[in-house]
Amino acid sequence: MAASCAVAAILGLDDEETVNAISLGASSAAGLRQNFGTDIKPLHAGNAARSGVVSAKLAALGFEGDPKILEGRWGFFNVFSPPSPSGGASWPHIELGERWHIVDPGVATKAFPSCGATHPGIGAMLELRQKGLLPENVKRIDVRVVDMTERILEHHRPQTGLEAKFSMEYCLARALVSGSVELDHFLDEAVVEEDIVRLIERTHMEVDPVMTEEWVWGTPRATEVSVELEDGETMWNRADLPPGSPGNFPRDLLETKFEDCFRRTPVVGVAQDIVERIDHLEECEDIRELTAMLVGRD
Repeated sequence: MAASCAVAAILGLDDEETVNAISLGASSAAGLRQNFGTDIKPLHAGNAARSGVVSAKLAALGFEGDPKILEGRWGFFNVFSPPSPSGGASWPHIELGERWHIVDPGVATKAFPSCGATHPGIGAMLELRQKGLLPENVKRIDVRVVDMTERILEHHRPQTGLEAKFSMEYCLARALVSGSVELDHFLDEAVVEEDIVRLIERTHMEVDPVMTEEWVWGTPRATEVSVELEDGETMWNRADLPPGSPGNFPRDLLETKFEDCFRRTPVVGVAQDIVERIDHLEECEDIRELTAMLVGRD
């Protein structure tokens, strides 16, 4: 639906046409969690975006949808966010047009190329590593999460890179062993490395009812990591705000992510030059100079 709105704006559709675009888009948004950890998972977002483009273009051609597609009895809100057991609907509190999340709390960017539910745990483990935790000293790792995190991260013993993206156990092991979580860490061969498998087998995730009760929908989900060492000592950490959250994305981590992605392009040698140009975007006289660098044109 967001893509429908964006394309409707680009096409200059009027109010009625935009409503139709949203209505068409609502019937085209899909994706099932059963496919998490497979090739089709990243296609969910691509399909939704494509459907939004098609919906807006159909609306421009005169296709109509129900104008109450959001709030109607069988509309989007009541289907995907039905009334609570007490009888009150959850969707009236969405505050459409009143609060803009791009401003408050701000833009969140994925710091690591794995499911966002793993990010608080990764952040907590990286901090423990900085405090001196070594992989060879680990006897057992216990991870406590809210129930939503446990439902999403269902691959406890991943066998492929795609499954590893939805595995708290793998992501914690990788963070501890490598001190980072990057794209190459989700190649199939990386998942079965001996030291990684050893840590995965010693990691146990469980739902914490208190953390679940405290969690508010739409906010980051806390993760607690407790590590029992071979000498009997314990190291503990908790992350409430994962790296990449608004206000918690250090510049060095942002540049590391950019460079990790850029290494897979034909123009890897100009990555730092592009970063500097973006830092001084207001001085760019012609944006085409920057976009040409991004696609490798002189």
